[in-house]
This record gives sequence, C-alpha cells and structure tokens, in this order.
Amino acid sequence: WADMAGYRTGFVHPHPVFDVTNNRPLTLLQVPMMLMDMQLFNRMDLTIDESLDIARKQVDIACRYHGLVVWNFHHLVYDKSEAGDCDILFENSLNYLNSKKPTYLTLGEINDTNQ
Repeated sequence: WADMAGYRTGFVHPHPVFDVTNNRPLTLLQVPMMLMDMQLFNRMDLTIDESLDIARKQVDIACRYHGLVVWNFHHLVYDKSEAGDCDILFENSLNYLNSKKPTYLTLGEINDTNQ
C-alpha cells in the first residue's frame, strides 16, 4: 500500500469484503482509500508538484468512474516542522477536487447508499 497511490482492490466504490474461506461477502463494507500524504513524501519520495500531479490523476479516475475520493491527510499536515510543505499539497489537492463539483458524503451516507 505505501509504495504506490491508487485503489488497492481495483474498485472505486465501496464494496463488501469477501470471505474467501466461506466463499461469501461479509457485511463489512470496505471504503477504498486512494492516497495518503506521508506515502507520497516518505515512501515514494516525491516533491510537492509530483504529489499534486498524482492527487489530480486520482481525482480524475474517481470522476471518470463516478467513484469515491478518500484521502488520508494526517493531523500533522499543518505542522511545518513535521510535514514540511504538506499543507500546500492538501490545499491544492482539495482545490482541484472542489473544481470538479463533487458530492460530499459522510460515512453514514456512504453506508446507506450501499445497503
């Protein structure tokens, strides 16, 4: 997970976790996350511009397939001593996402639409 951005299961929508032992889907809903801040900087060793390019591409994939955008930006994103310019990535990524006019849902709303 940490060495590359993108949807791990290949799905852009929430989906049930599959129990391979019993050959059936569980009632556990997986909400696919596509990007994590420290992954881009610490694991992939990318610059702000390279990271922003990946965030934009991930948003474009979600838009193309009407999927979710789930990011993990840690609370230290605004602490320059720990996260450097991560706040710039967060702000610019969010601005790009907002330019696409997304629908914002809570986890409860996501769960309700997948019942």
